[in-house]
Amino acid sequence: MIMKTKLMILWVMIGTLLAACYDDKGNYNYEAMNDITITFNERSYSAVLGEVVKIEPQLSFTIKEDQKALKFEWSFLGKIISRDRNLEFKADTTARDYLMLRVKDTVTNIVYLAQVPLYITSPYGARGWMILSEKDGKSMLSYIREDENENEVDGSITYEYIAHPDVYNLVNNEELGTGPIKMLEHFVSNTSNSQFWIMQKGGNGCIDIDGITYHKDVAMKDMFLDNDLPANFEPINMLDMRWITFVVNPDGKIYTRKKTTDKLFNSGLFLNRPLTFEGEEIDGRNLIIAPAANMDLTVLYDRPIDKSRNRFLAVVDINEQEAGDIRHFDVEDYDRDCLPLDDLGDVEVLHCGYYRTGRWDQGYYAILKDVDGQLYSYDFLVESVDRGDPYAEVTQEELDLGGVVDGVTPVIFNVMPYDVTPYVLIAKGNVLYMYNRKTGASLEEYYTFADEIVSVDSESKDGTRVGVGLKNGHFFVMNFSRDAVNNLVPKVLYHDPEISYGSIVDTRFKVMYGFYWN
Repeated sequence: MIMKTKLMILWVMIGTLLAACYDDKGNYNYEAMNDITITFNERSYSAVLGEVVKIEPQLSFTIKEDQKALKFEWSFLGKIISRDRNLEFKADTTARDYLMLRVKDTVTNIVYLAQVPLYITSPYGARGWMILSEKDGKSMLSYIREDENENEVDGSITYEYIAHPDVYNLVNNEELGTGPIKMLEHFVSNTSNSQFWIMQKGGNGCIDIDGITYHKDVAMKDMFLDNDLPANFEPINMLDMRWITFVVNPDGKIYTRKKTTDKLFNSGLFLNRPLTFEGEEIDGRNLIIAPAANMDLTVLYDRPIDKSRNRFLAVVDINEQEAGDIRHFDVEDYDRDCLPLDDLGDVEVLHCGYYRTGRWDQGYYAILKDVDGQLYSYDFLVESVDRGDPYAEVTQEELDLGGVVDGVTPVIFNVMPYDVTPYVLIAKGNVLYMYNRKTGASLEEYYTFADEIVSVDSESKDGTRVGVGLKNGHFFVMNFSRDAVNNLVPKVLYHDPEISYGSIVDTRFKVMYGFYWN
């Protein structure tokens, strides 16, 4: 009872004090807030390691502009990097994170926040051209960065090139090796960079390197089960899909591994027994490098040295269980005027390359030569595989290449993969020729170089640029836009006459993202 009385007295005292303090005159005078909205000119910003990031934020005020009482604080990766209104920050590490700006109104003590993605990459990590060559008796891997610049007025694109010769040595401070042969860009799920298999005879041998840092990941010799390398093992070509990897020996034998996870570039080990189908070893000397993502398969051309077989096969990569299964193509519905994919008879396949259709099929374009020397275009669309034999639609027509291709004199073929540039490129000596596979127009000379052409690659981002390597070590980026083909603009986009890469053996555009590939 005494406790209840004390509590009542306490509540009465609190009520009396509140009443004394509260004098409602009925005149409310609230001051409106001068709120700030922060915006940026770009949705995201990117920079190369060592560059200065410059950003001028846009501030808008609900009442009037007044920046005198504002304090600014920029942070990145959890650290304060500037207290100036406009940011000038030297990118000192490779990273992907949000750039945070805090703006404090020192009058009201209110803090306004804004953030924007900032991507800082290696100076060697962007898209560009990779060049494998031999110089002074050593393998040399070089990189030419390609930057796109869009005209704000008309939306036109121009390109800027920055060369980094011998980038592997530059980054690792060691020689790559000797006897360079070939390179292959390959990909993995859920990543924004690629890696490169570098095939060579000496030094480090065949190794896999990171496509951004150029640091070595693994050596091929350490990737075989029980370290049991095949006899006379010397990789000359490779194909790396989502689940299956092929490595080809000079004798045509294909050695495979099935990955244990598709989330890593290198998982699982190679077996030292060659790939076989129906009791016979498959020949991989004419391996077709093409994307497999939409198809869940890759097309394999099989013609051994004894010419006992002459056919195209499908290698399934649809899932971990069925990966590596080999299947015939469905040939029941073929036009009988076309040679069937699984038995090409006596004709010789001079080249086969792929092109993209934008659908759930993929095109392959081959040039055939029969025993009488007649050339044929052999065009087939392959549908995405299911659990049965894959289906392909084939067309075959006589082809006149004006005597440039005779099946005897060495030439280099390249099928440009994008529909915007439906060309087949043929390099013979120092001349680059172009043939339109869609219209069948006559073969025409596109450009004459100062020395013999040794490599041609057209995997550029939108298919309008082609990398050409010459025997004398010089490298060109050629323009195949519509205006260039029609001689309205220069055909050479880039060539630095001061740089020689030695003896070029292979070139490849680094696409970085493997959406089409695996």
